Amino acid sequence: MVKIWEQLLVRISCLKCSKVKQRASFFTKNVYFKKKILVHFKIPVDYLITNCKQLTMRDKLLFTEALSFWLDKKKMTQSDLAERMGVNKNTISQYKTGSRTPPLDTLELLVDKLGVSFAEFFSRKDGSEPDIVFIERVKAKPRAGTGGMETDFGYGGLYSFHSSFIVRKSGTEKSMKIFEVAGDSMFPTLVDGDLIMVNTAECDVRTGRVYLLRIGEELMVKRLETRPGGVLLLRSDNPDYEDIPVNRHDESADVEILGRMVWSCREY
Repeated sequence: MVKIWEQLLVRISCLKCSKVKQRASFFTKNVYFKKKILVHFKIPVDYLITNCKQLTMRDKLLFTEALSFWLDKKKMTQSDLAERMGVNKNTISQYKTGSRTPPLDTLELLVDKLGVSFAEFFSRKDGSEPDIVFIERVKAKPRAGTGGMETDFGYGGLYSFHSSFIVRKSGTEKSMKIFEVAGDSMFPTLVDGDLIMVNTAECDVRTGRVYLLRIGEELMVKRLETRPGGVLLLRSDNPDYEDIPVNRHDESADVEILGRMVWSCREY
């Protein structure tokens, strides 16, 4: 088992290769770091357990989908893979249907015979393909002003980003949305026509950050601050606009935080 963890550790940028061997023994005995490594390479954490029958249905599905994907991409039959691994064809068939799941050492052999890395196997992307995700642009135009009625959340196109950027912003391809801003209340931070990316999974207010919110049927982009008594202060970066206090405990206010702005873009 030390071998597989050494191979994984070599690929982690935060560790120097010269120190991998002396650290491998520690890491292979430490379940916490094993989990960190597995998560880094998108390997189901449940592969740590000895009895793979305990794997969740989600992790079994992740494995079977990845196996089917790579067999098809590599134009290999189940018999081809079984022969390369030195196992019975029925074993590969059971792996593909999910009735059996390989333990970690067998998984290492399977991935090796497919000619891909662990990260490539589970992400279903090989090293020749750019790690790109596509973020949906929404038709709705939130106002950087007093509020906008353009609330059509229909499809407005796609923008491509490197997946590492999305991860760094604590989002996912699904949680990120792009909007075009209208108005000048957030000038100079935002101007009319700017594009913003909003992480819809981040709705807890962090004072001083910019958020997309809905008040009634109006969409706004404002810098938010919390005040005692459940009061939310909607602030504009443009000094020509007054702050708007909203009591979140007042149901008649009908306020909803839709996400935090994590990126903006301006074309000239």
